[in-house]
Amino acid sequence: VDVLKPHEDQPPRGRLAALALAANLASLGPAKTRLLRAGLLKPMVTVIESSGDPALKDMAAVGLANILEDSPESVAKVFLEIPDLPRRLAFLLTNKKQPLETSTRQHLTRAIALLASREASRVSVKESGAPEALLALMDQGGLAREASRGVLNLAPVAKDRDKLLKKGILPKLVTLLRSPEARDVAAGALANFTAGSKAAAVEAARLGALSLLASQLKQACEPRDENMTYEVLGFAENDAPVWILAAIAHIVDLVDTPGARRDAGAAVPYMCLLTCQGEGSVKELGIFALGAMAKSPELLRPAVTDWPGLREACAAMSTPLLDRAKLVQRCIPVY
Repeated sequence: VDVLKPHEDQPPRGRLAALALAANLASLGPAKTRLLRAGLLKPMVTVIESSGDPALKDMAAVGLANILEDSPESVAKVFLEIPDLPRRLAFLLTNKKQPLETSTRQHLTRAIALLASREASRVSVKESGAPEALLALMDQGGLAREASRGVLNLAPVAKDRDKLLKKGILPKLVTLLRSPEARDVAAGALANFTAGSKAAAVEAARLGALSLLASQLKQACEPRDENMTYEVLGFAENDAPVWILAAIAHIVDLVDTPGARRDAGAAVPYMCLLTCQGEGSVKELGIFALGAMAKSPELLRPAVTDWPGLREACAAMSTPLLDRAKLVQRCIPVY
C-alpha cells in the first residue's frame, strides 16, 4: 500500500509492479479480503482518478475489477468504503476531456457491472449516470460485453427501464445477439427488459430477436453433456441457456401472435431439454415458455414426442403454472 502512494523518490516502475502484484492477487478469492483490509482500495482508486501514467491507471483498474469479480462480499465492502464509487467511475468513463485507454475503460465498465450486482450498490449505480454511460459503450467493440453485463445486473424496471428504452437500448441488444463475445449477456439483458413489458417485447420481436435467440439457444445447448442439469448459478457460463430461454419466453408470451411463435419454433426442442433437465426455476421457466408456444400446437407436437419426461414435469407443476402445464400436456401424444 505504501508503494502505491506517490513519492518523489518512488519510481513509476515500482508503483506499476505493486499494482500488478495486487491485481494478480485480487483474482484469488482468499486474497481479496486481505487486500481490502490492508487499505489497498483508496490508493488504487486515487491512481485511477489522478495518475497521469496510462499504464498505472490501467493496472489499477484491473486490480479494482478483480477485487469485485466473483465476490459479493468484496462488492459490499468496496461500496461501504467508497459509497460514491459508482458515480466517480461513471464520470471517468464519460469525461471526454480526459479520455481513457480502451483497456482501462473495459475494466472500469466491468467494475460498474459488478457494483450493479448487489441491491445496495445497484441503487447507487442507477443514480450515478452509469446506465447512460453503459448504453453509450454497448456498440464499442470490446466494451460491449461488460456494458451489457452492467445493464443485465441493473435489471431496470418502470421509469428506469422506460428511460433506456427511449434511448434505443433494444436495437443495441438485438445487434449484440450476433456477437459471439457478448450475445449471452445481451440475451440476459433482453430477458430483463422484456419481462412484463409488452411494448419492449413487441419491439424486440419486430427487430428479429426471436429467430436470433432460437439459434443461440440451440448453440448454447448442443455442445453440452446429454445428462447435464441446468440451474441458475449466477453469471456462470451455465446460465447462458437460461437467459436465452427467459428472453424467448417473455417475448413469445407478451407478443402472443402466430408469427412470433413461428420465429421461436426452432427453440422448442431446447425448451423441452431445459424443462426436463432443469432444476427449480429453470424447469418452471421451461413450462412457461412451452405453454406460450402451445397456442400453436403444430409447432410443439413434433418436438415433445422425443421427451418422455415432459409429461412428468408438467404433472409436477402447481399454481400459477398449472394452466400452462395443461396446455403442454395436450400436445403430448398418449401411447
